[in-house]
Amino acid sequence: PQTIKTEKLVLARIIEMSSNVNWQGEPHLIGDDLFAEKLVLAQGSILIKYENGAEIKLEAPVSYELKSLSYAKIDYGDLAARIPQAAQGFTVDSPRASVVDLGTEFSMKVDKNGETQVFVFEGEVETSLIGEDGNTFKNARLGANEGVVINDDLSLIKDQSKTSSFVRISTGENPIIGILDKYVEVVKNDQP
Repeated sequence: PQTIKTEKLVLARIIEMSSNVNWQGEPHLIGDDLFAEKLVLAQGSILIKYENGAEIKLEAPVSYELKSLSYAKIDYGDLAARIPQAAQGFTVDSPRASVVDLGTEFSMKVDKNGETQVFVFEGEVETSLIGEDGNTFKNARLGANEGVVINDDLSLIKDQSKTSSFVRISTGENPIIGILDKYVEVVKNDQP
């Protein structure tokens, strides 16, 4: 009988991490490969970069699941996404909504009840309200500086002042890299 070798596909990598990260479940470090798996943060933030160039920043408390190179799920929490043309069509589902990226930078806030807020900083996204049966029954296409709240309905965010609470991926040239104390200890013990 022929044995089939199954190799896990690397979907993304952690490229930045705040120094106060507190993982629920298996902890990760900067540079770790990520597969089809769930990331749950109780505290802090991380920035992951997919193999296709898509960048996702997660801010705790958050539960985020990598499903494939173009699909993820967020149960609750805040995320920011910067999606290059090569990864256009990247989709993030929340309990009540689906957001399909059309080459853009956008943010999502999902509360524990599944209410989802989406705000587009650049480009366009297609948002959908998902019914109890899992089917889409209402859509809205959002452009730059447009937002929507998705709960039992789909309503545009009229008060733009609320948009400052959305998390963003910094474009700074010198990102702050959080180095964990455990890492420093291991390096010291190795006496390089």
